[in-house]
Amino acid sequence: MEIVNKSDSVASWFCFNSDDVVKLIALGSGDLQPSGGSFSYQPPNNATGLYFVRFTKKGGGAELAGGVTKQSGQAISLTGSNGQYQAPVTNS
Repeated sequence: MEIVNKSDSVASWFCFNSDDVVKLIALGSGDLQPSGGSFSYQPPNNATGLYFVRFTKKGGGAELAGGVTKQSGQAISLTGSNGQYQAPVTNS
């Protein structure tokens, strides 16, 4: 999966197994620069092939946006500005 920051803010991302979202045990995480910072990430296989990606302000804390994406063939992007953020998923 490709994780992209198209927003106006430096952001952190966290990836979780779709079945473990309540536990909040991240499989991977990182920071992305605004306006196109990206990271290609391949989480370990799970039974559903689905993962939840959460975007926060840099370093964690309050969620800016999040969504469910597939391990391969999809991208999730943080978009927006001035506190109005979304995380649309697209096929890459």
